[in-house]
Amino acid sequence: MVSDYGVAVLASAKQLKLRILSLSGCLMVTPKSVPFLGIMSSSLEGLNLQFNFIGNHNIASLEKQLWRCDILA
Repeated sequence: MVSDYGVAVLASAKQLKLRILSLSGCLMVTPKSVPFLGIMSSSLEGLNLQFNFIGNHNIASLEKQLWRCDILA
């Protein structure tokens, strides 16, 4: 299961250019992950945030940062 720490590690990997990321059901992903998801804005095309603890307000913020990305929430 992925946590906030795992999202931070993925975001800090300079050579990793994730295009699709599913965090569906990852209950250890919280609003602390939002800044790290924003870092991946240059490569992400699809992001699944169903069934976790990100929250609607933070998803709205991510939609602005990840404007090229399809977000499923």
